[in-house]
Amino acid sequence: MATTRTTAELAANVLLALNIIAAEEQPSSRDSQYVIKRYQDLYDEMMVNDEFYWSQSDIPAAVFEPLTQMMALIVMPAFGKLVDPQTMDEGLRILRRRLRRTVNVKSDELPTYAEDF
Repeated sequence: MATTRTTAELAANVLLALNIIAAEEQPSSRDSQYVIKRYQDLYDEMMVNDEFYWSQSDIPAAVFEPLTQMMALIVMPAFGKLVDPQTMDEGLRILRRRLRRTVNVKSDELPTYAEDF
């Protein structure tokens, strides 16, 4: 079975990536909830575009790092980290592309047989 991560783990990893918490620290409830709420918003947006294939609370390990980086870009301003809009847009575009590459399932190239009725 594939390894999954939780939204709480995502929030902690995002806050760690932004140097809001240290590796041995636990995030505050408010900080964690803020990141999770913004993740829920992103999840809803990307589900409309068929870009996510997992349930909101079970994040596959294969997409955890690009998703962490994407969320870090999104929440940076709320934590006092300056980022210009052009850099943010370019970063999000690159990370979305990375997620799509991971999400797209490749064909096993086995023949599929169909019956005509």
